[in-house]
Amino acid sequence: MSENKYGGMTVNERLYLSGLMAKFDQAVAEKQVDLVISILKEVELTAFKYRFDFEI
Repeated sequence: MSENKYGGMTVNERLYLSGLMAKFDQAVAEKQVDLVISILKEVELTAFKYRFDFEI
């Protein structure tokens, strides 16, 4: 079983420590849903429902 290196961290903490905060913010600003999802998976967030406050 692989260990979650981000266990117990908030989304922002995960993004900051991974160096993906700016890339994530830009993807959200540009409404790049697939990229947002990909980045969240990179920081080991995969088991959640996606909700965005913009139309796709």
